[in-house]
This record gives sequence, C-alpha cells and structure tokens, in this order.
Amino acid sequence: PCKKKYPLHILNVQSNKVGGDSSVTLRHAADAAPATPPPGGGGEIEINGGAESSTAAEHAQNKITSADKVVIWTALVGIASAFAAVIKISGPGAWRYYAAGGICAAVSHGITTPIDVVKTRQQVDPTLRGKGMVKATMKIIKNDGIQTLLSGLGPTTWGYLFEGAVKFGIYEVLKPAVRQLLIWLATVTSIASLNNKILG
Repeated sequence: PCKKKYPLHILNVQSNKVGGDSSVTLRHAADAAPATPPPGGGGEIEINGGAESSTAAEHAQNKITSADKVVIWTALVGIASAFAAVIKISGPGAWRYYAAGGICAAVSHGITTPIDVVKTRQQVDPTLRGKGMVKATMKIIKNDGIQTLLSGLGPTTWGYLFEGAVKFGIYEVLKPAVRQLLIWLATVTSIASLNNKILG
C-alpha cells in the first residue's frame, strides 16, 4: 500500500488537536481496510473520487439558491421600508439624527477593524499567542499581506451604520416625549425630582 505522511500545514487541513504535531495519512484506493489515524489527531484523506465528491457536496451546500435570494431580498426590502417609515413618522428634520448616528457608529467601529482582526488572530493562531500587538500585526502583514487587516470591514461598516442610525436616531426622537412623560409623572406622583433637566 502507498501510505505517506505529510505535515498538516502543507495540506492546509485543520486537526482536532490544537497545537499538536498532526499529520494526514494518504491511503491508496486499493486498500480495503482503513488505516488508523495517527496519534497526533490527524485524519484520513482518500486519493480517489471521494475527495472530489466531498468538495462538490460542500460547494452545493454553500451555493445560494434562487429561493435564498428571494428570502434575502425580501428581508432587506422589509427592513429598509420599516426604517423609512420610522424616519417619516419621526417628524421633519429627524433624518439628521439617523444619518449622524449611523455615520458616526460606522466610522468609529470601522477604523478599529485592524485591531479586532489582530486580536482575533491572536486568540486562534498559536504562533501569535504571547506576542504583542505590534509584533503580531507585523507577522500577519508579512505572511498574509496588509489587506488582511481589513477583513470584515464591509459587514462591520454596514452593520453599525444601521445599528447606529436606529439607536441614536430613535434616542434623539424620543427625548422630547420622555421629557413630557417625566413632567407628567412629577405632577401626578408629587415627586419633584422627576421634573429635572438631568433626567429629561
């Protein structure tokens, strides 16, 4: 039988055992009995049609179908319509609160994306553990390129654009209503401290 062992990092296959000396056993298709995986925690890969069919199955699972696209676009249109309705009923000029909140949240979280990438890589990559932020950043840039530091910038920016717009926009719009509620509660309950500019 043709059996060879290769280091795990060459094949880019992850082992279940983090930090161990893992290897992958390549087994010829003619071998009837499956070989025992090495003690380092590696797995087996068959050099035949099994690997190709596995890859094809993974691609089929990851492919977005037409039904998925319809659901995604329906959800996006629904969210956008609801957001537009909230802005419209908030009153004239209230759009500025939503725009300012969204832009500020997107920028403040977007500029910290490189720091978040380095922190996350330090948590999952054993070769970066124990290194400082500067050394870890330089190693990531050397190995994967500077563009790696911007991984996830798009979802972060869009997510916080929407989150910041809703949070700060509604906060500003509701401030007058909360103020009136506090004045009413102060009158009804005779608790004068509720009618306070600090609270409302």
